[in-house]
Order: sequence, then structure tokens, then C-alpha cells
Amino acid sequence: MVDKMTPRQRFETAARGGMPDQVPCMPFLTGHFIAWFNQMEEGDYWAEPEPKLAAQLAVQERFPEVMLYPGIWPEYSVVIEASALGGEPTFPRNASPQLEPFLKTPEQVMALEPANPHQAGLMPRALDTLRYMLDHCPKTWIDQYGYLAGSAVVLGPTDVAGLSRGYDIFGEDIYKRPEVAHHLMDVATDSIINFLKAQAEIGGRFHRFMVADDSIGFISKRHFVEFSQPYIRRIFDAFPDAIKILHCDANTTHLLDVMADTGMDVFNFDSNMDIALVKQKIGDRICLLGNIAPLTVLLEGSPDEVEAESKRLIDIGKPGGGFIFTAGSGTARGTPADNIEAMIKACQKYGQYP
Repeated sequence: MVDKMTPRQRFETAARGGMPDQVPCMPFLTGHFIAWFNQMEEGDYWAEPEPKLAAQLAVQERFPEVMLYPGIWPEYSVVIEASALGGEPTFPRNASPQLEPFLKTPEQVMALEPANPHQAGLMPRALDTLRYMLDHCPKTWIDQYGYLAGSAVVLGPTDVAGLSRGYDIFGEDIYKRPEVAHHLMDVATDSIINFLKAQAEIGGRFHRFMVADDSIGFISKRHFVEFSQPYIRRIFDAFPDAIKILHCDANTTHLLDVMADTGMDVFNFDSNMDIALVKQKIGDRICLLGNIAPLTVLLEGSPDEVEAESKRLIDIGKPGGGFIFTAGSGTARGTPADNIEAMIKACQKYGQYP
């Protein structure tokens, strides 16, 4: 092992269950924070690729010693995948893109077929944004940090189903119309895989990608095993060589016995979960990515309080390797940069491996 690893080397070593030179710190920064940090209206961030890339680069350049999570990417919040099934997204001036449920009847669901990513919804726009970012992002961030070329972020099938049908109606489908729920999950899964393959055609073979599926925290273990787990696994199995990250910022404590069976390599979990329990239950099978509280400690705490809580979590997650430090959800608007810096310094101070 080299004396001092690069941020990407740290991430990849930990993600594969190993011990890098220190616990990697990956601040969890998405559009809400990035727009605020750049003093932008959110609508100006989401709408076009040029300001989006410039804003992401400004944040990365503020914290050059770490990889950001998810990183530099063609972000459109949560609407891309559901729009490809027929939804009509809107772009508010002061908020992230929005999408209302649009699959009103079981018949509409059963008529669905997997989306063509070159034609459906926002997928072509997202692919064009990826091309723009690859052409205009400095090569340092692509080559040395692994952004854009061979990396991707997609919404998971359970969230796509919930957004498309309405979370309440999709939950009702699970109980009353399971064939409808399965068909929607099947189409969503194939559409996500198609979208990922289209991104790989542009940026190259995946070395890592993330699936964000928050609503799995709101269903029972039995229903997770039937209606979510096999579909998430199908996405991960489609790209066997990549580091596969599953993000869920809802409490999945009740699913820990079966979570690792999704085929993920890395689990980003909610800040309300007990990291010691997560470590005990699945820390020997996958890398843990977590889980400081973004809305209390990071947003409202002092740098000293952030350091203390970071130390506590690092002390639990670090032993044996396979641990990366981040927040349990996206960092909120208004979070002081000094608090993000305190996280980074805590990893440097308390995260060293012998």
C-alpha cells in the first residue's frame, strides 16, 4: 500500500471491503446544497448543463482533498426515470424538478413497456448533459476522481414505481393488485438498466454506480423481499464489474437481515439508524457508507460538535475496514462549509489505519 492514497484509491479500497490509509470522507452534496453554495436560484441550477457543471466544480474545488458523493454528474433530482414512463416534469424557480403521479389506472400500468433512453422523457436530455459534462469537465476530476466516465447515479425501481403511480396507490397495489405492482417494477427495472447502458455507451464501462431507492424503508421485510430486492439485484447484476452503491435515507433497520442480498457492495444508510447495529448485522459483507445527521449535527452544530460526532461514528465504523464516512442523507442548504471541513479533518485525525 502506498504511503498516501488518492481520494479515489481510498474509496475503491474501502468499497471493496479493504483498509485504505485512512477512512475516506465523501461529503454528500446534491443540488439543493450546491445551488445554495453558489448563491444560485435552484431553477438556474437544474435547468441547463453549463451552470450545473460550473456549480458542481466550484464545490469540488472548495474541497479538493476528497471525492464528493455522488460527485460530478448530470443531476436532475428524482424525475428522469419516471418521466421516461410518461410523467411530465416541471422545473420550479425555487425548487428541484417536480413530477406528479400519472399512472392512474391498473390498465395504464399493464400497458407499459420498458423505456428507450434515447427517446423517452428526460433521459435524452440527461444523456446530452452527460456528453456536455464529459467534454467540459477538467480531466483531473474525470481521471483521478472517477467522475462521469464510467460512473452513474439512477433512481431505484421502488421509487420510480412510487413516483409514477403515487406512493399510496403503489402500496395498495402491493396488497390488492400484486400483478400490477410487479409489472410496474419490472418495467421500471428494465428502463433503469437501459438508461445505465446508454450512459455506459457515452462514458465507458462502469467502475461504479449508485442506485437511490429511499422508499424501501417504508415497506415490510416480506414485501421488500418480494417487490424490491429482486429488481434492485437485477440492476446490480447487469454490471458485475462495477462497485455498486445502494442509497436509502429512510430507516431500513427492519431490513438489515436481507439488505446485503441485493448484490450491492456499498450501503449508504439513514442517520437515524444505529451504526453499531448496521456494522454488526452486515458490516462483514458490504462496505458501510454513513451516517452523520445532516439536518441536526451538520446543519446546526458547531465544528467542534461535528468533530465529536464524526469521531464517534468513525470509531464504530472503522475497525476492519470497509467503511466510508458521509452523511445519512444529502447535506442541507445553509450547512456551513466549516462543518464539512470538520468532517474531512476528523477522518484525517481519527480515521488513520496502521
